Order: sequence, then C-alpha cells, then structure tokens
Amino acid sequence: MDRQAEITAIEHVVAALEHAQREELVEEFVSLFREDAIWTTRAGKLLVGRGAIAAFTKQVLPGAMRELIPSYEVVHVLFIREDVAAVKVRQRYFSLTGEPVIELGEGTPMYVMSKEDGQWRLTANQNTAVAVEA
Repeated sequence: MDRQAEITAIEHVVAALEHAQREELVEEFVSLFREDAIWTTRAGKLLVGRGAIAAFTKQVLPGAMRELIPSYEVVHVLFIREDVAAVKVRQRYFSLTGEPVIELGEGTPMYVMSKEDGQWRLTANQNTAVAVEA
C-alpha cells in the first residue's frame, strides 16, 4: 500500500464533501457515501442508508451555505486495514468575507471510510461539535 497516495485519495473525498456542501450540491454530497452508510448529524440524528442521508440533505442543505464558506481539514488518518480508515476532520465555517462564524463553532467529525472498487467512500460517520470550554 502506498500510504501517502491513499491519504491523498482520502483528502480528495473530504475536499469533495466540502465542495458539495459549499455549492449545495445534494447529489454530489450523497454520492460520496456507501449505499448502506450511517451518518450521525451534528445534532445527533441517526441516518441509516444513502436514501435517508439523501432525504435529510435535501431538506437542510439548500440555502444553508448562502452566507457561509465551509472548511474541512483532514487532521489525522488511522488505517484500520488497507481498505478501512478512520479520518478525523477539523470543520469550520467562515463568512463570505473570510471571518470565522463564531456562533456555529467548530466541528470535529469522525469519518470511517472504506475503499470500494478502488474508491474511498464514507461508511460510518459522526459529526460532532467541539465543546466550548468555560
């Protein structure tokens, strides 16, 4: 396994996820998931299967990024096997002028990805908000 090539491929999936969210491209967003994927939203809602993920995304994504620029940065990749990786991401939102949107805070998603037919896919995912320390 060419570890760096696989990390680069995973980073491309995360960049595609960011792009789909920024441009509000529901179908592109959903295409990054396995058919049987699970997704837990930032608010804790469990979605099982690409159909449920698509239905939820069609409700929340259109219009959500009108005033925002999302930023997703891969911060760590742990290969569980050559074809399965746990991927930690730093998720932030910025205004159209580039200022951090403080009220949205920061996210720290965990994406478990699997390589299917040569392509990395989102498989089991948890979108988590970073707790603000008092």
